[in-house]
Amino acid sequence: MEKESHLPSSDILLRITGILLLALYAIFGKFLPDSQGLLGRDFAVTLPQLLDGRFWHQHNSFFSLPWFTPSFCAGLPAFPNPGNLFYSIPQLLAFFMDPLRSVQATFYLFALLGAFGFYILLQRNFKISRATAWLGAVLFLFNDYYSQHMLNGQIACHAIMLTPWIAWFLTRPATTHLASIAFAALLLAYVVWSGAVFLALPMVIALMIIGITHQYAHPDANNRFWLRFATALPLATALSAAKWWSGVQLLHHLGPAPTSLARVREIDEAIVLLFQSLFFPYREQGVALGITIIPLIMLVTALGMALVRHRTIKQPYRIPREQLTQLFIILILVLIPLSLTIASPMWDPILRQAPIFSEGLPLTHSWSAFISVVILWGCLAHDRIPWTRSHRNEQIFAALILILILQGFAHRPPLQPERYDPTPILNGYSGEKRAGWSPQILQLTATTDDQAKTITQPLDRNNVMVNGYSVVFCNEPLFGSSFDRFPYKPLIIGSVYALLESGFNMKNPACYLAPKENHCQVGDHFQENQREALDHFAHYRPFSFNKPRGQQTAEWISLASLILLLLGLGWHYTTRGQEAEATS
Repeated sequence: MEKESHLPSSDILLRITGILLLALYAIFGKFLPDSQGLLGRDFAVTLPQLLDGRFWHQHNSFFSLPWFTPSFCAGLPAFPNPGNLFYSIPQLLAFFMDPLRSVQATFYLFALLGAFGFYILLQRNFKISRATAWLGAVLFLFNDYYSQHMLNGQIACHAIMLTPWIAWFLTRPATTHLASIAFAALLLAYVVWSGAVFLALPMVIALMIIGITHQYAHPDANNRFWLRFATALPLATALSAAKWWSGVQLLHHLGPAPTSLARVREIDEAIVLLFQSLFFPYREQGVALGITIIPLIMLVTALGMALVRHRTIKQPYRIPREQLTQLFIILILVLIPLSLTIASPMWDPILRQAPIFSEGLPLTHSWSAFISVVILWGCLAHDRIPWTRSHRNEQIFAALILILILQGFAHRPPLQPERYDPTPILNGYSGEKRAGWSPQILQLTATTDDQAKTITQPLDRNNVMVNGYSVVFCNEPLFGSSFDRFPYKPLIIGSVYALLESGFNMKNPACYLAPKENHCQVGDHFQENQREALDHFAHYRPFSFNKPRGQQTAEWISLASLILLLLGLGWHYTTRGQEAEATS
């Protein structure tokens, strides 16, 4: 059985990239947007948020934290929102292109990053044959979790495709640990900064299982994974402290989320649902993982052949104690995301007290931990079977064709009956280039049904930001679908400078984040003596406010960690360069 350890030439990589891009575009291009120019419903939140970030960037530098935004809900925290995208690749791209093109570029870029990362992880670190490694890469490329959530507009999920790269840094056989730890920590910190904090737990679980699997497959690796993991995780936590600490404070002051935490009632129901979600086109919203039936076939085939071989040898098979311990740890790690989705009198009170978990988002996404793990196990199992090279190549080729067929003819309902028209946001992007135009929010508005004389909540209500309006009952997941968490105090349809009994006609977003420190209550308005602050806020400029307790410390921790990390990397590569010169 051949075990190549070299990567393809650059010419071959370019061809493979072209083929994968063509396949991605042929299968998913028709959804970004669809034939009617419409997008998945969650783009109604994402695209206005990207344009809002661009408006902020027009008046401020990239390093000026966008603490608040006037664009939605009469004033909201922006950077403290765990789902804020300002420090993400999609937002960075939106500084140079329209928000829709930014999302399209992100979709294809991170799909390819995930595929090549998985190939390198399998081929370099696990020493899997190139043919099987490419199969694993394509399986990961087309996983339904990534494609469905991205097509629905939950573009923060692009961070899931960094999992194999982080695993590669943590398990690669490098002579020094410093660079591996630094890059793994940076990628983990990016997950939080980019608005994908809900992916942190499943990605950490997946990384731990991959590390144990690597140790099982390569006992000579010693404990380098655990050394790097135990250092990279705290470092990533420190690097992202400024982001997650402000998010914790915001969620704490908003109070309990109305979201239901549990999806299933019993463990057997969870296992069946997980099995369907992984291997079959099971399309219940939010649990599609979709790695096709191919990894299952590889696992079952390898298990069957191992049983046949065991019966032929007729010797008792004993599992070493170390491997039993590893299997037990894997079992515990597997049970964590499963347990999070089961209604439990033990879990629920604990989760309700945790600001991030209480939102329900981690529970919806927790099963994404199984995607990379099951594909890895399938590829390892297949590679352990002593196929001839020609048989292996034939099988992999047939599997790749089957993947394309399954993906090409799959029924995809990511675009729900309620779809989103991005035209106003794209027009707003084009209109901002008019000479003398400057983004500003000077009016509050609400969407109403004139006949019934009631307030309505159409999907595209956030779009009015492009016309200088902030819709009061905006499309914001923080407040829940029924707006249960919105701290309503009298607002009127009209100028933000209108004076009411409660102050100006605009909420002071600092009161969401740090009410005690700013001597106000959650939902309070700008007061008469805060006219200058309101004027800055309405024109996308920072204004003075008191940060929540501990935020200043969190920011210094993040900055100091980044400086130390960069200095360490600089020292590492300088030293390595000097050593290379000395030996040449």
